[in-house]
Amino acid sequence: MKIIEIGTGYTTIPAKIGAATEIVIENLLISFCKLHIRSELFDISYNGRNTLNENELGDDVIVHRINIPIFLQTVKDRSIIHLFRRVWYSVKLAFFLKRYLSDETETENEIYLHFHNQFNFLFSYVILRTFHRHKEVKTLYTLHTPDWSIVKKIPIRLILEKFALKKADVIICLTSLIKHNIMNLLKIKSGKINVVSNGVNTRQYRPLEKVFKKNWIVNIGSICERKNQLETIKLLSPFLKKYNFRFVFAGKIVDYDYFRNIQSFVEKNELSSFVRYIGEVTPGEALNNLYNSARFYVSHSKSEAFSLVVLESMAAKLPVILSPAFKVSFADSSDFVEEIIKFPEDSLLTSVLEELLDESNYQEYSEEQYRFVLNSFSWDVKAEEIIKKIV
Repeated sequence: MKIIEIGTGYTTIPAKIGAATEIVIENLLISFCKLHIRSELFDISYNGRNTLNENELGDDVIVHRINIPIFLQTVKDRSIIHLFRRVWYSVKLAFFLKRYLSDETETENEIYLHFHNQFNFLFSYVILRTFHRHKEVKTLYTLHTPDWSIVKKIPIRLILEKFALKKADVIICLTSLIKHNIMNLLKIKSGKINVVSNGVNTRQYRPLEKVFKKNWIVNIGSICERKNQLETIKLLSPFLKKYNFRFVFAGKIVDYDYFRNIQSFVEKNELSSFVRYIGEVTPGEALNNLYNSARFYVSHSKSEAFSLVVLESMAAKLPVILSPAFKVSFADSSDFVEEIIKFPEDSLLTSVLEELLDESNYQEYSEEQYRFVLNSFSWDVKAEEIIKKIV
């Protein structure tokens, strides 16, 4: 068996800033290699970032790069040209795969094409008649879109992903709730859908020695209404002032009007000394240092598919306190998850933080979460789960 990971085309792997899906793909490749599963990567090539960490991947993983024109290499993510770049990459990827599979199907018993993006799946499905001719080529689609956890009917923005889910041979989704929703909405049989949550890179995110802890409550994620940073600030403001803490949040601004609302609230309520936006933080060492420097990770997100930064925080021994929206993310992992992670309602958030200001409570809480994430959410564990589901 061979698994071919298909990069989304948003940015090259390894991802440098804020590209959670690329981080997933990179870590799966590393863990598949450890499990002696033959794996390859097809990915975009631009801006001179063309290599993975070969020391971790080993010599057996082959990387194929899809080149795009110079004029498409520096466009903004929210521009029309960005959409053109995605289509360009997806079409070129499909033809590249077609040539590749015409040779490989003679030698491989079973090949899984692992897609993480609906554009790539759509164009590959249309262009690659190999899907229909060769039984040994199968499509695996991982559903990363959080919207599927809450939709009651399929909006236009999810039509392409609907196509991918209907046509894929095997689906991986991150929570049981998402599985339930797509079964009901798309009438897909249960046996085709597998629940495997994201994992965390425990080599990269880990406790550091001799790091000075600041009175910081951190939050990492796209700046938008769904992530709910504004409401989080409102709920935390009495605690921040009373105990001289600072709410430090980072992430890509995807809704500028929403970000301006945050700024306006902070100014009107004289919170400038207690709230700080630090932009995007590079995954890896810089992000791990931030986790290790803070006292708490708090998110009051309205909905989540699954959040890597929550796992990264726990792996760094940074205690997390999450909104009830996150419960579904952990529903399949432990019967005792609510003893390990606190999911307070609005009115209880401050009291939970005050309880954990006691040093013995704080240490016990961080240790429990640390053990939990190592035993249940390392990428090696998750890669093995995927193999067992698809074989």
